[in-house]
Amino acid sequence: MNREGIVLNEISFASVMGSCGVVLELGLSRQVHVMVVKYGYCKNVIFGSSLVGLYGKCGVISDARRMFDEIENPTDVSWNVIVRRPLSFTFSNALVACSNVSALNEGMQIHGVVVKVNFEKGKVVSSLLIDMYLKCGRLESARMIFDQLGSKDLISWTAIMSGYAMNGRCREAREQFNMMPEKNIISWNAVLAGYTRLFQWENAFKVYFSYAGND
Repeated sequence: MNREGIVLNEISFASVMGSCGVVLELGLSRQVHVMVVKYGYCKNVIFGSSLVGLYGKCGVISDARRMFDEIENPTDVSWNVIVRRPLSFTFSNALVACSNVSALNEGMQIHGVVVKVNFEKGKVVSSLLIDMYLKCGRLESARMIFDQLGSKDLISWTAIMSGYAMNGRCREAREQFNMMPEKNIISWNAVLAGYTRLFQWENAFKVYFSYAGND
């Protein structure tokens, strides 16, 4: 194309990079990279992420990492190549591990990375962040994440409500429980466990009979 005087543009490079990724053509991929730099597209986050993906598919992780480090604002795609697994799965496992051992500092570091890659609004990750902060005794941080959620589902509602109950704040737990648009056996058991932990038997029986009446 270049020899025939055809001017290469973003569409041309995107098409060639897509083909290189399909056939795992490393040599041609490097030539495309040189041309991308020559035409001044190397700062483009889309092309940068595509090159990360190209080198990753070709098994040249060192080049993928070098290209990744040159991207000012990495996307989910470029992060996925570096961590070698889907972001949601990676963050979820790490947050569960932090929650199990109440590792607040490590959990906060993961939270920082989650925010950096603009992944904090994912329902699973956000719920696990809430759970991590609650198990580390940081109710205010958990509540802040919960309040920032655009759309709250049963998982996030149950997480924040369970956290209040687990930390002995049964009044707040019951308030959240009453506000939940839907409930399941886990949410009922969580508020019930909060009352029994504090030996508030009367309130516990009220919750139990309320559940029995809705069964």
